[in-house]
Amino acid sequence: MSTWLETCQQQLARLEITSVLADKLVTLCSKTGEDISSELVQKLNAEHARLNRQLERLHANRFEVAVIGLEKAGKSALLNAWLGQEILPSARERCTFTSTEIWSAQTEQDQLLSIQYYSKEEIGKLQQQRKEALDRTLNDKERKEIQEDFDDTEKNLSAIHEFTKQKNGYTQSFIDISEVNEQLQSAIFKNRAQSLAIKRIQLKTVRLRSDRDIVFHDVPGFNSGIQMHSDQAIDRLKGCDAIIYAKEMKQPSITGPEKEILLIADSEDPSIKVSDKIFVVLTQADALDDQIDFRETLEKHRNYWPAVPERRMIPVCARAHLVEFGIPSEDTLRRNKSADDKLKLKKIGITDGILILKDTVNHYIDHERAEVLQKRCDALVNNMRQYAGDVLLKLEPVYGAIADGDVEEDDLLGKEFNQWWGREWQRIKKDFDVWYAESIQGRKEADALGAEHHELATLHAAYDEKIDALLSNLTTGQMDELKRIYTAGRTISMPDPREGNYKIREELFREIQQK
Repeated sequence: MSTWLETCQQQLARLEITSVLADKLVTLCSKTGEDISSELVQKLNAEHARLNRQLERLHANRFEVAVIGLEKAGKSALLNAWLGQEILPSARERCTFTSTEIWSAQTEQDQLLSIQYYSKEEIGKLQQQRKEALDRTLNDKERKEIQEDFDDTEKNLSAIHEFTKQKNGYTQSFIDISEVNEQLQSAIFKNRAQSLAIKRIQLKTVRLRSDRDIVFHDVPGFNSGIQMHSDQAIDRLKGCDAIIYAKEMKQPSITGPEKEILLIADSEDPSIKVSDKIFVVLTQADALDDQIDFRETLEKHRNYWPAVPERRMIPVCARAHLVEFGIPSEDTLRRNKSADDKLKLKKIGITDGILILKDTVNHYIDHERAEVLQKRCDALVNNMRQYAGDVLLKLEPVYGAIADGDVEEDDLLGKEFNQWWGREWQRIKKDFDVWYAESIQGRKEADALGAEHHELATLHAAYDEKIDALLSNLTTGQMDELKRIYTAGRTISMPDPREGNYKIREELFREIQQK
C-alpha cells in the first residue's frame, strides 16, 4: 500500500494535467458560439471547482476536517477537549453563527489568532435576509432567534459598523493559547456587537498535529434561517477530507436538518460515500444511566449508521475530560452538578473517549485517507475526460471531426484536441482582427490626440476596471497565505526553496484565472 506522501505526489501529478484540460474546456465553453447545454456547463464548472480545491489541498499537504452537528450538540466542548483548553464558548445561552477554523501551527512562534469582519454591505445583506426569513413560516425557536439577531443588530449598528471598518481584521500572536482566551470569548460570545460583526475566526495552534497542515472547520449555520449562514456552512463542507459529526448520545435518531447536512456533504463530494470519511461522535455519553441503557442506545445509533465502521462511532464526554485534566471554564464547573462524571463513566463502562477519538482520527490520517484520496482523484480525472468527450462531440459537426480512440491519461489533452483548439483560437483571433480593422483602424484621424474610438475607450475603461477589481482583494497576495504556500509546498516534493516561489506564482495565476 502506498504511503500518504507517495499517493499525494502521484495524484498531484495526475490532477495538474487534468487541470490544464479543465481550464481549456471552461474557456472553450465560454468562448464558442455553439450551444453547449447549460446542464453540461454547470456540471463542468462544479467539477472544475472540486478539482481546484483538491489541487490546493494537495499542494499544501492539508487535511481538512468539518466538525458538524446541530446547535448545542456539543461541538465546541468537543473541540475544547481536543485542544486541551476551554477557549470556544459552550455556555448554555445561544452563541452566534460564527465560522471558526482551527489550524495546526508548525511552531509556537507560528501560533496566531485572526478575526475577519463582515463588510458594511454584508451586514446590510444579513439584515435583509433576516427580514425575509421572518416573513416565512418558522417555528417559535427559529423566529425568536432570528428576531433577536435582527433587533440586536439594529441596536448595536454603530458599534458593528466600527468593526466593519477594520478591512484587514484583527490578528494577535501568542505562545500559550490561554493568552487569546479572553479575546476569543469576547469575539464569539461576550461582546454582542463584535460577535454580530464577525465573519470568520482562524486560530493557528500547535495543539493540533504539527507534522502536517490540519484544519478543523467548526461548521455552524445549518439550522439558521439565514441564507448567508447556510451558504457559509455549505462552503465549509465542500470537499472536506473527513467529517466529525457530533450527535447527542441520548438522541439515537437522524432529524430533518441532520439529513440535510449529510445530503449536502454527500453531494459536495459525490465520488466518496459519507460513511468512508465520517466519525460519528456521540457526545454527553454520561447522560445515560447504566451499562444496559448505554449498550441499547449505542446499538440504536449503529442501526442508523450501518455502513460506518464501529471503530468510527465513539461515545465521548468532553466535560469529564476537561474536568479531569483541570482545564474547565467556570461555566463548565457550574453545570457540573457533581464531581462524579468519572464515576458515572466507570459505571457505564467507558472512558471519556477523547483520546480514543484522537487515535482513531490519527489512524485515518496515516492509513485510510490515501485510499479515499485515490478514489476522489480517479473520479475527478474520469469525469473531466467524460465532459471533454461530451463537449468535443457536440462541437465536432461545426469544427471538424476529431479522431476517435482512447487517450492515455498522461496525455489527456491529446494531439487531436490541441490541433482542434489551435484552429478554434485562430478563428477567434481572426474575428477580433476583422472587428479591429473595421471599427478602429478604418476611421479618419485614428491617431489624432484625443481621438480614441469610443468603443476602444469603453474597452480600455472596462479592462482597467476589471484588472483593478481583480488585484484589489487577492487571497494569495496576503502575507499569511504567501507564507502558508511557501512553507507548505516544501513538505511534499520541494527540497529547493526556489520552488516555493514558483508555487506562489502558480497559486497566484490559478486564483487570477478563476476570477
